[in-house]
Amino acid sequence: MSVNIIIKNALKKFGNDIIIPNLSLEIKNSEFFTLLGPSGCGKTTLLRMIAGFNSIEGGEFYFNDKKINDISPGERNIGMVFQNYAIFPNMTVRKNVEFGLKQRKMSKEAIDKETNKFLEIVHVEQYADSMPNKLSGGQQQRVALARALVIKPDVLLMDEHLSNLDAKLRVEMRAAIKNIQREVGITTVYVTHDQEEAMAVSDRIAVMKNGVIHQIEKPKDIYQRPSDLFVASFIGKSNLLKAKLLVNNGDAIISFLNGYEINLSNILENELKEREVIVSARPEELHISQDYNSKNGIRGIVKDSVFLGLNTHYFVTLETQEDVEVIMESSIDKIIPNGSNVLISLNEKKINIFDSENSLSIMEGVSNNI
Repeated sequence: MSVNIIIKNALKKFGNDIIIPNLSLEIKNSEFFTLLGPSGCGKTTLLRMIAGFNSIEGGEFYFNDKKINDISPGERNIGMVFQNYAIFPNMTVRKNVEFGLKQRKMSKEAIDKETNKFLEIVHVEQYADSMPNKLSGGQQQRVALARALVIKPDVLLMDEHLSNLDAKLRVEMRAAIKNIQREVGITTVYVTHDQEEAMAVSDRIAVMKNGVIHQIEKPKDIYQRPSDLFVASFIGKSNLLKAKLLVNNGDAIISFLNGYEINLSNILENELKEREVIVSARPEELHISQDYNSKNGIRGIVKDSVFLGLNTHYFVTLETQEDVEVIMESSIDKIIPNGSNVLISLNEKKINIFDSENSLSIMEGVSNNI
């Protein structure tokens, strides 16, 4: 059985240090939900509170309507996959997966049936009689996942469990984990500091900093319309440019430091007031050209470029003394040489605008389910 997880006003302290001051969220039944943030932001602490491994100094935690604050970890019916896999080195793959079922005193027939089922789900059935030290890191990760799922927990908790794998294997494993989670249909809480990983696997993401959730939304919504500067900077790459918001007869105009101006129609009506702002533009939301004499952009000089096949990444110092990265589809003819004078313009429909004082978005279309 899968469950909703409801957290109300969670408080976590270590001594006099407040790690999570006042956190509330709801994770939906069968959802793949990711806690994303930098090291020390409180995401693993929150996961361990859900698991019962950390004490709860304040607030209420529920699985559906059942309050779990005072329920021991062993009675919460959770499956957990750790960063170091935590599989038993002295047991075969099969015995590792069987372990939780034997603890539950199931019949041999039921144990064999369920073990075989989950070995097949995670595609390690051919290694059933192998010892863990004979397996690759990805294979060991699959065994740990099978062991966590075979007991049919209400919730699957996963803590930075791909961080020990190489880059190629991480990509393969995150696809496998998402497919397995969909097949099993279990509520999953996934902790990572890797924003690309979070984007690839999650139904929704909670972006955390200093024990506070800044935004909860679908990956696409967080990437395209971040709620504040922290989210914009942490999710993907962002070029941050200083500018002014001007208002002319109810129309919003963004004026950059060199005088380049663009009109925007998607500023919130109640935010239409003149002020200093920060413009966030993803590298793919900028355009680079060698039309240096045009006034329809910001002039700059190419400092470096990196050819990556489909795309070329340009690193440009602007006349405003700001540095930007621009990603353009690679040209068949040539790459713009280092030292070239270029003009940078913006995709006005995709950029984001933030108040320079409170760092909050002033854009239409920003959604947040906190």
